[in-house]
Amino acid sequence: MPFNRQTGLVEHDVARARTFALISHGSQLWGELPYVYHLDAVHLVYISVAHDLEGRTACFLHDVVEDTDTTLESVEEEFGPDVRRIVDFCTALPGKNRKEKVLATNSRTAKSDDFHAMLVKLSDRIVNIERSIHLKTSHFEMYRSEQPAFKEAIYRDSSPNTLLQKRLDSLFKI
Repeated sequence: MPFNRQTGLVEHDVARARTFALISHGSQLWGELPYVYHLDAVHLVYISVAHDLEGRTACFLHDVVEDTDTTLESVEEEFGPDVRRIVDFCTALPGKNRKEKVLATNSRTAKSDDFHAMLVKLSDRIVNIERSIHLKTSHFEMYRSEQPAFKEAIYRDSSPNTLLQKRLDSLFKI
């Protein structure tokens, strides 16, 4: 059921986005777990500070363009332009390696004032770092080295952002 521009998103679209993402990600894993664990965790962090349908929907779709054959056009067709905008924001820009991708993505992020997109991106980052701490993976040191530039690009002085920013900062004090 494609996005209805007259009614906009409805609560059912959040569950539909989760199903859409599960189908799109297929057998992709998050470590040894099915990818849905990652998507659900991002959604849980997000709803701790915000409850809008666009952001909640985008939590489930934030990786579909980057990790699958799904296009931004299909995201927009199914979930509308606001969800597409957030998913686009959360999709890493191209580069020859991680360092180039991170630099390009942080540069774009720094120019944005898209509140909900930043909350989804912060939620995703928190979930990835918490998992790297829990599993004691080398990813934690990678995230730690990237944190100053990430912080400069995305931190803002708005209430929900501040709550997630403090949560993210606390992870590096463990």
